[in-house]
Order: sequence, then structure tokens, then C-alpha cells
Amino acid sequence: MDPQPAEVLNLPADIIRNIFTRLPAKFLMQFRCVSKRWGAVIDSPEFVKEHLNRSVATGANLHLILGGESGNYYSAKVASLDCVVQLNAEFDARFTLSGSCNGLLLLERGRDEIFLLNPSTRKYKKLPNPLIPDPGYLEYTSICYGFGYDPVCDDYKVFLVMEFRDGDDQWIKSETRVYSLKSNSWKCLRDFPYSLPYRRVNGVHVKGAVHMVVAFGRENLPPGREIVAFDLRTEGYRTVPKPDYEDKNCVGMITDVLGGCLCLTVIYCEYRVDMWVMKEYGVKESWVKLVTLAPPMVEDYATLAPIAYSTDGKEVLLNHKGITLIWYHLETKTVRKDSVRGLSRFYCAGTCVGSLVLLDGDGETANRNKQLEQEGKFGDIKKQQGEEGKICEIKKQLGQEGKVDEIIKQQGEEAKIGEIKKQQGQGGRISEIKKQQGEEGKIGEIKNLQGQEGKISEIEKQQGQEGKIGEIKKQQEEEKTNVKKKKRLVLD
Repeated sequence: MDPQPAEVLNLPADIIRNIFTRLPAKFLMQFRCVSKRWGAVIDSPEFVKEHLNRSVATGANLHLILGGESGNYYSAKVASLDCVVQLNAEFDARFTLSGSCNGLLLLERGRDEIFLLNPSTRKYKKLPNPLIPDPGYLEYTSICYGFGYDPVCDDYKVFLVMEFRDGDDQWIKSETRVYSLKSNSWKCLRDFPYSLPYRRVNGVHVKGAVHMVVAFGRENLPPGREIVAFDLRTEGYRTVPKPDYEDKNCVGMITDVLGGCLCLTVIYCEYRVDMWVMKEYGVKESWVKLVTLAPPMVEDYATLAPIAYSTDGKEVLLNHKGITLIWYHLETKTVRKDSVRGLSRFYCAGTCVGSLVLLDGDGETANRNKQLEQEGKFGDIKKQQGEEGKICEIKKQLGQEGKVDEIIKQQGEEAKIGEIKKQQGQGGRISEIKKQQGEEGKIGEIKNLQGQEGKISEIEKQQGQEGKIGEIKKQQEEEKTNVKKKKRLVLD
């Protein structure tokens, strides 16, 4: 039998947490207003991390971030390529999506307007200006953004490099900045020790570092390329070993992330592209060539980028030319096109996992304000309609209604077993106490008897003494009688 609304509301906190970790962030934002108890669970930092870790591990809440024909940004579930939702209206096609980490997006317009956005909570934060001087006499600028999480400091950071060249493509200078969300400030670092080989370099976050393709040397950009990681904690650089690709035919390399692993797309001059994945971070031998594509399978090979694995892990979703989605089958080496239901035309900007990660933001959209207003009225709605609809939503999002009942049943049984064990433990302790009390009672009884015996002995002793006194008195009386008799004889 399905649990009733009141029963679900009164479930133990650990069962509520277990169910909530399986749900999309957007529903959890609504459930916060069902009760103060639910709100306390969802808003706790421990739950936010637990929900995030589960979402990252399962990939269940992974979304595509899409640019629509209207110029607005949208999100769609990767698993089904549907459920299209418009993101904050403030961020349109003028902004570039330059990074994604733990449910937060980095959106920017060059160096003047930089924002962090959580599309699930619709909270955003405008970052202060990095204050990079603008030498107006320079005609060419290369830029690299990176965004990631420092687990040691529990801080989100933005990495920014801007490189200035003159009209002859000669390197003039570079500026490097690092932003800390905790301090809400930028730090100026020493000159970038490498060169940016393209006008816009893709910086991706893996294992607490931003990874990018760079060139050694600053004169005429040599053809050699390397993968460099900027450690967000130490703020230092290190090289990452590359796969054994065909270096002489390579015309370009791009870093990406696929399934949480560092990915490298290698573009060749003979109209071919290979995608490599580093299965074990930092180990050169762990590079695996995952995808190889060439005409006529796809055209315009230089615009391919990996997005995510399919649910069964047999296919990889690829972004082709920014406007087409392709599934590449890892076993059959075949491709098939797909589309996003609800958007006739779009361009793919990136991916983002749904999360409740908080931003100490200074802005939120009108849609979010409206949502908060609706949430404030939710208490009255709840009294009128009850919580049955919300419980059905929970079951629906879990996919199988039996999962809720199963979780409740299993954890309920575990709770009962724990209660029985607790009672048994208490029962054992009570028996022990009773046993001790029984023994103490016997001891008390013995002491009581002994006390009574002592009193009897005392009485007997007193009685013995009284008997002796009686005898003495008797003897004295007899002596008095004898004296009287003697007196009479003398008188007679």
C-alpha cells in the first residue's frame, strides 16, 4: 500500500535524505516549502554535497546548455534530450559559456562582464572586474577562461589569461588573474609562462586543476603543443602527458571533459579527428582512443566535441558544428543524428549537472522572484490540496514508484530492528538491574535479620541481667526474713 501524505512527512530524517538525493534540484527547490523539516534537510550543507556527489556519480541530473534561435539559453536533459527549460533571461547569446563545475556556470562577455550562475536555483553572482589594463595600440588578443573547484579550500575559482600581440602577431605581454568566490576578489599572478595557440583556448576542470592546450615559446608560435594544468590550490603549473597521437599530421588539439575524465580532441590535416580519454589521471599509459571520425561519416570534422556517455555507456553524444547532436556507437563505430525536443534550432554551448550549490549572489531573475513569491503562498495551497501531489512527483522522478516504498520498507524494517535491539539491550540491562536489586534485597533482608537477632540478644542480655537482679532481691528478702525471725526468737 502506498504511504499516506502524513506518513511521508513524518518519516525519519535519514529516509527523507535518502529519497531526496535521487531527485532533480528543481523539484527539491519546491519541496523546501512543504515543511520546515524538509527545508532544513534540503538547505543543509551536508545534504547539498551529498546530492551533488550522487548526481555527479550517476549522471542522472546532467543537462545540455543550449542557445536557442531567440538568443536565450536553455537546458535539456542529456538522457532524454527533452524537458527544455529557459535559463535566466539576463543571459543571452551575447554571453559565452566558458566553464561548468558542480552545477555552476561561468558566463562572460570578455573581461568586463563575468557571472556565475546556478541554473537550478536561478541564483547568479556578478564578479568584480579583474582590472586588466587595455593597451589600445594592440590589435590581437588571445583569451583563456577556466572555472573549477578547490576541494582543499572548499572554494570555487576562476582562472583567466589574456595575451596581447601586435599586428604582426608578435607577443607583447600576458596578464593572468585568479578569482576566489570565498574572498570575492581577483589575484594578479606572474606572467603566463606559455603561449596561447588560438584566439580562444578552452580551459576545462579535472581533479582540482584547469587544463588547457598551450604552446612553448612566444615567437611565431611553434607547431608543438602541450597540455598544461593550472592547480587551483597551489596556483602553479604542471604538464600533463599526452597520448601517442600522430604528431606530424596534427593541426590542432582541444581539451574537454568526458565522464569526469580529461579528454583530448586531436585534429589532423587529412580531415580526420581522434578523441582520446585519460582513464587514470596523470598516467600516460591510460590514454585510450575512444572515437575516430572522418568523412563521409561527418563533415566539418574540426567542430566536433564530446558531451556525455549514454545511460548504458555504449554511445557517446557529440556536438557537431555547435548545431547538431550525434551519437557515436563505441562498438559498431557508427553514428546517428539526434535532436532536442522543443527546440527547432539551437547551438550547443556545454553541459551542467543539476545541483543545489549556493551562491552568495547579488542578483536573481524576475522568474526566481516570482518563484519565491509562489513558494511563500505554498503553505496555503498545501492546506487546501494536501501533499499528495508532491509525493507523486517524488515517485515519478525516481522512475519507479516501488523504489520509494522499498526504501521506506527497508529503512523502516532496519529502524524496527534497531528499536528491537535497543529494547533488548535495555531489557538486558533491566534484568541485570533487577538481579542486582534482588541480591541487594537479600543482603538487606539478611542485614535486617541480623539486626533483629542483635536486638534479641540485647533483650536477652538485658533479661539475663534483670534475672540476676531478681535473684539478688530475692536473697535480700530472704535475709531480711531470717533477720526478723532471729529478732523474734531473742524477744521470746
